[in-house]
Amino acid sequence: MAHCVYMNDCEFDTFKETEAGISHCPTSNTMLQSGIMDLRKSLDKGVKIGLGTDISGGYSASVQAAIRDGVGASKTLGMDKSKSYKPVDFKELFRLATLGGSKGS
Repeated sequence: MAHCVYMNDCEFDTFKETEAGISHCPTSNTMLQSGIMDLRKSLDKGVKIGLGTDISGGYSASVQAAIRDGVGASKTLGMDKSKSYKPVDFKELFRLATLGGSKGS
């Protein structure tokens, strides 16, 4: 499933239980103004996630740009969260860009 910017806890749990995966496309989500996926929540719930570029909605097919945009999106989302919210970092997004879509949590 792509994007998943409006997922609730029950839906994340269903993804985990059924071993369904998400393609996180932060660049196109930003360009389309469709929303920001709570990547931290999905990682904490153990959902399988890969990083996508989705050039049809974004401006670049670069995985490096998707990593950078993913960090920015997570930090932006974190501004509306509690002080304990931990945005994803470059290391986590690099893993999603390489192994994330091929493995479970």
